[in-house]
Amino acid sequence: MKIAICEDEVFWQEQLEEMVRRWAKEKREPLCLRSFPDSESFLFAFSEEKDWDVLLLDIEMGKKSGMELAEKVRRENEEVGIIFATGYAEYMGRGYDVGALQYLLKPVEEKKLFACLDKMLRRQEREGKKLAFETTDQRKLSLSAADIWYLEAFRHRCLLYTKDQSYELKMSMTEAERILGEEAGFIKCHRSYLLNLRRVREIYREELVLDDGRKVPASRRAWQKVNAAFLRFYSDCGPVS
Repeated sequence: MKIAICEDEVFWQEQLEEMVRRWAKEKREPLCLRSFPDSESFLFAFSEEKDWDVLLLDIEMGKKSGMELAEKVRRENEEVGIIFATGYAEYMGRGYDVGALQYLLKPVEEKKLFACLDKMLRRQEREGKKLAFETTDQRKLSLSAADIWYLEAFRHRCLLYTKDQSYELKMSMTEAERILGEEAGFIKCHRSYLLNLRRVREIYREELVLDDGRKVPASRRAWQKVNAAFLRFYSDCGPVS
């Protein structure tokens, strides 16, 4: 896992480094760990390296706050896990506005930090595996579960939708369900639609609204199952209490 710590106080920086290394050792997880004294130095590295898995950020530091840094990073990387480690509780609401994995008050409790990193590791394990698909025009697709927004039954095939494109797959919806079940974060919300729970913003009785505003129909019969699956998914992937 590639983790950055952005902290201007050496004492807290070293404490976080020690805890992250202990976590990685316990999990036997390969670790790339770098620390930065301010937002500017991290952004210089980020301009060339955007593949960070986790950012551990202080808020009050230097010319650019950790919150401003998080907002900039989130615009360019939707998947990175952001954890705030700070002494300022009044920023908590804004932390969740940038999709923070968690907000930890100093002195940071090791078990809470470990819980955050555990959830990020589970998320990576669930989303990182590439899935192979073949389109009806003989193209080969390699996509992670996170890349897929939803699938729609189309004649005896199905259409796969990503953020920006759609593909007609050389498989039926039944075959797609075997690959993309609830274990992978998907749920059948309608007899013709298989939906990625990661991309759901709002749930209504007759439709679901995705992060980009697209709407997918939901059958009344499936609503209770979809709602329960959504709550289960985010109790596992969401912020640590």
